[in-house]
Amino acid sequence: MTDKGPKILIVCGKTGGHLFPGIAAAQALKRKDRSAEVRFVETGTRFEIETIERFGFDHTTITARPVKGKTVIHLAAALAAIPLAMLQTLFLFFRFKPDFVLGTGAYTTFPVILTARLLGISTGIHEQNSIPGLTNRILAGPAKVIFVSFRNTRVLCENPKTIFTGNPVRREPNLADSQFPGFENSRLTLLVSGGSQGAKNINTAFLEAMGLTEDTGRYNIIHQTGKLDEERVLAAYSAMGMDKVIAGAFFDNLAEYQKAADLIISRSGAGAVSEITMAGKPSILVPYPYAANDHQTRNAALLRKAGAALVIPDADFTGEILKTAVEHLDQNRDTLGRMARASKENASPQADDKIARAILTMISRKRE
Repeated sequence: MTDKGPKILIVCGKTGGHLFPGIAAAQALKRKDRSAEVRFVETGTRFEIETIERFGFDHTTITARPVKGKTVIHLAAALAAIPLAMLQTLFLFFRFKPDFVLGTGAYTTFPVILTARLLGISTGIHEQNSIPGLTNRILAGPAKVIFVSFRNTRVLCENPKTIFTGNPVRREPNLADSQFPGFENSRLTLLVSGGSQGAKNINTAFLEAMGLTEDTGRYNIIHQTGKLDEERVLAAYSAMGMDKVIAGAFFDNLAEYQKAADLIISRSGAGAVSEITMAGKPSILVPYPYAANDHQTRNAALLRKAGAALVIPDADFTGEILKTAVEHLDQNRDTLGRMARASKENASPQADDKIARAILTMISRKRE
């Protein structure tokens, strides 16, 4: 590289599924080139800002609105926001002067990648899911490189610009042992998570399952509830007299809790699936039925086919069914072991490094 370090903009969205892969890529860029400057573009939500700052990266807010699935009024407002977002992006480019812009598929990505393309700045997109979203389908044309998490990502896998990398997973500091007070190794440790925003249906079914279980003392529980359901879930555990429980709206170090788990009950967004396989854990997956293009069902199906997960449709996900599934796996630890090995075999531990290496190589070649 030249004396001046490379400058990379990463455009994310307001959910963990878009934000965390961007953070993982940023961490890898800094590991590979300490002189690299990485800045995030976000939409101004508290979750985005707090998460980006917690990992030590700078960021800039732009105005952007989702287009898909809205009323005519919302669509008009979203389209009207694009010129403003492009103008804000121009000012950002003038100040930061990026060598490369990486988008992670959120609607925020569109005006930034489009502006970069018009200015001749190298661009790339990363698609987390096996079925690409609307933004990435549109940006696949102008992007210089396309990174995908699944080898058979629909449509994009056939594009000559596509590189299979897997879905990058952020690296967190280790938790102290005191974070697991009273947990007993003989018990099955269950981790329940509906993603960064929680999932009420998963929370409800799990609490019902525990209520139907004669001996809840068989389990250690780690439960990421989501902000809106935290109070209800905590009250339910208290009412059942369960004390081997760690529960909270959101866990900064979810990866460490995943390492401690014997079985994970989760939605099947790309981020969740990637983290589960990186941890090498068996899972019970409950796809979110309203995800764009039903991509969570396809994500989950890939792990089920590999023998790494049980998949229960959201409409069929009840406390009774979950109780039966968990007890069956608890009584068949060999099955859990096989699922864990299959999960690990489907991980992409070098995804972040592959993306960082490709970006730095493209910048180096352009500077020559």
